[in-house]
Amino acid sequence: MNLFNKILFRCVYWFRAPWDVGGPQPIVKELIERGDITGRVLDVGCGTGDTAIFLAQKGYAVMGIDFIPQAIALASARAKSAGSEISFRVFDALKLDQLHERFDTIFDAGLFHNLSNTDRIRYTKSLEAALEPGGAFHMLCFSDSQPGFIGPRRITKEEICRTFAQDWRIDSIRATRYKAYYPIGGAEAWIASIRKV
Repeated sequence: MNLFNKILFRCVYWFRAPWDVGGPQPIVKELIERGDITGRVLDVGCGTGDTAIFLAQKGYAVMGIDFIPQAIALASARAKSAGSEISFRVFDALKLDQLHERFDTIFDAGLFHNLSNTDRIRYTKSLEAALEPGGAFHMLCFSDSQPGFIGPRRITKEEICRTFAQDWRIDSIRATRYKAYYPIGGAEAWIASIRKV
């Protein structure tokens, strides 16, 4: 992630972030219903914690990480208000090996599409360090079907496949929607379900 984006993300939490929609992304409910979220869960790039709180309320053991202190402070306050016991930490998603924890499922709603090509490769290595063998990684990102240029990079299926070509098995990449206040009505997205081999 470049310096401009880092500064932008730090500033946006002083206001209402466009992706802070007051609940989990709708795809999370579908993943639960399909049995695709299992065991201990890491919400990477958790923002203000809506997904992690929702998962905790469904009985999952969850940890949430984000590199923005303001986001983690908001997430911790929301979890406390909801009566949920969740570990939220300010942490770099590119250094998950330093977390010294393993998870059965990792969920990413909007981090991958903000990473540079170089950081995406670092990210896959970081995920490998935190995921149990056979564990699942579910990634929601803007797709190349989303018109316009404002917001994060648009991602093609091919880019996802290339990024996760080694040491991973792609179970599915499906079209879905990314819920947000901006773009108005949300954005065209991919949900990729990928397994560590």
